[in-house]
Amino acid sequence: RRKIITINKKVLVNSIGESKMKTKLFYLSLSFIMGISLAADSQTLDQSQLLYQGAHSARNLPAFSTWQSFTPSLSGTLSQIDQGFANPMSGTATLKIYSGTGVLGTELFSSGITIAGTGVFWSSFTISPPLPVIAEQVYTFEIIPNQGGGLPDPFAIQIAGPVDSYTRGQSSFNATWDYVFRTFVITSLGIENIEASASNINIYPNPFSSHTTVQTSDLYNDASLTLYNSKGQKVREEKNLKEQTVFIDRGNLSNGLYFLQIKQDGKASVTKKLIIID
Repeated sequence: RRKIITINKKVLVNSIGESKMKTKLFYLSLSFIMGISLAADSQTLDQSQLLYQGAHSARNLPAFSTWQSFTPSLSGTLSQIDQGFANPMSGTATLKIYSGTGVLGTELFSSGITIAGTGVFWSSFTISPPLPVIAEQVYTFEIIPNQGGGLPDPFAIQIAGPVDSYTRGQSSFNATWDYVFRTFVITSLGIENIEASASNINIYPNPFSSHTTVQTSDLYNDASLTLYNSKGQKVREEKNLKEQTVFIDRGNLSNGLYFLQIKQDGKASVTKKLIIID
């Protein structure tokens, strides 16, 4: 049962002739696999609900969890989530992130976390590797206590309601109640609104199972093409591009969602969702 304790206010080519449009055929090697370094990027506070009106008595019981949905206003990679807690506690839990509102969407991230503090405190959870998120799309983070992990039963999570103080999401407690939380996004990837890029770039077929073609309407000079997986990890990269058409071979990439990004002069000019299927 819900209980409220009142306290205080996330790439066949064998050969091909030259065409009128400059074309380069290449195989993007897996030797470029590497993670995104947080140290080289700065993160920005994106979403937050800071009003603290009471504490939800969250239970440390099997199958019990709490969740909060949120809608990023920035596109990029989700790097950190903070949540407000109350009362002394020290223990472990699992943090999961899903697409959409609630926990029935696609699971995008899962990691163990530690919650520890006294009084009224923040716990910060690092999203590693950072998770690509798109502005104005809804996501949900879920906290699942680890049984025997040290969290008390119950443990207190800061919350506000019944007036809806955060209209871009809701909590598992109630549609108009929201937990106290903050989300941070790294925007250096330049992952912009996907639909806004549609006039600049075409990928066909997409989804694809073996290979696809990337064609842009822009003329590039010494540009780079990078492919990120759904966890924000760089999995392929090609530099010194001066062409408008690129052929991408799947190689050993697993099926799933990827982000293809073209940068010119170090700045992202195009970002597109790429889906690989079996």
